[in-house]
Amino acid sequence: MKILMVEDEPLAAAHLQSLVHRYESHIEILARLESVREVVAYFQQHPSPDLLLLDIHLADGLSFAIFDQVQVECPVIFTTAYDEYALRAFRSNGIDYLLKPIGYEDLAQALDRYVNWFQKGQQLPPYQVIDMEVLQQLMKPATLKEEKSPFKTRFLAKKGEQLVSVPTDDILYFYSEDKVTLFKTKDQRRFIIEPTLGEIEAQVSPQDFFRVNRGFLVRFEAIEEILAFSNRRYRLSLKHHAGEEVLVAREKVAAFKEWLDR
Repeated sequence: MKILMVEDEPLAAAHLQSLVHRYESHIEILARLESVREVVAYFQQHPSPDLLLLDIHLADGLSFAIFDQVQVECPVIFTTAYDEYALRAFRSNGIDYLLKPIGYEDLAQALDRYVNWFQKGQQLPPYQVIDMEVLQQLMKPATLKEEKSPFKTRFLAKKGEQLVSVPTDDILYFYSEDKVTLFKTKDQRRFIIEPTLGEIEAQVSPQDFFRVNRGFLVRFEAIEEILAFSNRRYRLSLKHHAGEEVLVAREKVAAFKEWLDR
């Protein structure tokens, strides 16, 4: 097994590596990277590892931004000190989500999951592999903290030379256009925003928004029609959107249908 480790804290990385080799001494750690930029460069220049151990909070931002820039085809075990990103992680190739400080039993269980489902040829999409009771337990702390929601209530955006603070409740969808991130509001205004879609996705409620493809993060209320497309895919008609058609990515169709049916 060849693992790429992404962890920007040296002590945490050393601890994690010791746990990996305790599980199996012959596992190869291909590299230890510390930033989104380094991981993107690695995937552009090297073959995919068998497994990615990925911290969520890195030196230059949230690791979800990696999935905006390169195709990550290997399964991912996310590691973090924060519990509010669990649902987002399972939508980004995640097969497990380990909260720091990580113990051996937790890591061993995650690696067992990888061995059983991927190395033994019993591949299933991550959302079918995950134990939903475990997911619910992970999400409980966030539910108990409703008074201090981890999700952003406003976004700072540019409108010409002005800076404008826009309530999240007023936003229909975030999208990328010509390498720029924008959002459109319910009153049809359009704003430029600095974060990437991957960063924004981790900052908004997964109950309200869904990343349908690399270019669109859509609020439920923004969807006017869902039309059948080829190969069991779907095409969305969005409010106040007259640009190119918005397709649900093939690998997101099942999760999208679950999101609609909750």
